[in-house]
Amino acid sequence: MKTVLVFLAVLAVGTARVPIEKKPENEDDGFTVKPLREESLDAFVSIEDFKNFLESDRIVGGDVENPAHSNPWQVLVMYGGLCGGTLLNNRFVLTAAHCIPSNLNTTSTIIAGANTWCSISSTGSLSWKTESMQQKRKVKKVFMMNGNLAYGKAGQLFDIAILEVDSPFTLNTYVVPAKLPTARTPSGTNLVVSGWGTTTEGGSISCTLRQVTVPTVSKTECNNYYGGSIKSSQICAGLKAGGKDSCQGDSGGPLVVKRSSTDATVAGVVSYGQGCARPNYYGVYTDVYTFLPWINSVLSGTTWTSCPDSRTSWIGDDYCDNEMNSLACLYDAGDCCNNTTPGWNTYCGSTCICKQP
Repeated sequence: MKTVLVFLAVLAVGTARVPIEKKPENEDDGFTVKPLREESLDAFVSIEDFKNFLESDRIVGGDVENPAHSNPWQVLVMYGGLCGGTLLNNRFVLTAAHCIPSNLNTTSTIIAGANTWCSISSTGSLSWKTESMQQKRKVKKVFMMNGNLAYGKAGQLFDIAILEVDSPFTLNTYVVPAKLPTARTPSGTNLVVSGWGTTTEGGSISCTLRQVTVPTVSKTECNNYYGGSIKSSQICAGLKAGGKDSCQGDSGGPLVVKRSSTDATVAGVVSYGQGCARPNYYGVYTDVYTFLPWINSVLSGTTWTSCPDSRTSWIGDDYCDNEMNSLACLYDAGDCCNNTTPGWNTYCGSTCICKQP
């Protein structure tokens, strides 16, 4: 996933473009873990280094948001690292579960209405940039569908979280919630992913929001390269040839059906991938539609019964398990449906029933 923190000077960005169980495949892909410092970022890099930093990689194959503030559902989640998020209404933000470290608490900040969040002065000082339309809030409460699931396969399948802010955002031209989907996103749909993240693995973050359009692909196509690990709770998007993708620092951010600069439906949450924009390795996103019952329970304040944490390793293990064949467990991530794995029905016998989230 994109949980690693990429370090440049004192800039850290939440990442997950390397799958959870896997480390970067070569030394050039290595990451250094260091915390983000909350003070001004001045005097940590030379003017030349920072120019190189600004000119280097962000959203892979994309462009600077143009016009500015044309993705007003995008928020910045600062927790000692950097992630993205999607505004659902004036109180709740959708993000990735792997963006929720143990140190995410009421000191963590969510920024809405941002286009450019950092800047460089004429003397070369690097600092936070506060635009007049930015709104900053603290995190009041964190919601995770099944508690703080351990990383691993179950963590990938439940890579979704909701943050409640301490006071409502003021909705305006620069701060606009995205709509929730009413149907599953079909393959071949062109979606827009945005963020302040990097392009190359281990590259530099962007001060200005960037975006790129990527088509969704079928799970069958995606699993040709991910070894069958892509399940019903995930979306794959990108190009077979590579070149367009989200990357480190974009984690938790929106993958949307964008109709205009004020109208979008959030289809996915940036989750993970094998590197960034590599040929054959599409970006993997959490499928928002799958989680609609849980999302609506959070937004409405109703009770949700979690999947048993002691059994989460069974989810998506290619065996149909009756205990996991429930909505809270994503119906065993589809393991009870069209399964050709030898012995797939060992743990359900004659009671195996195909259910879909």
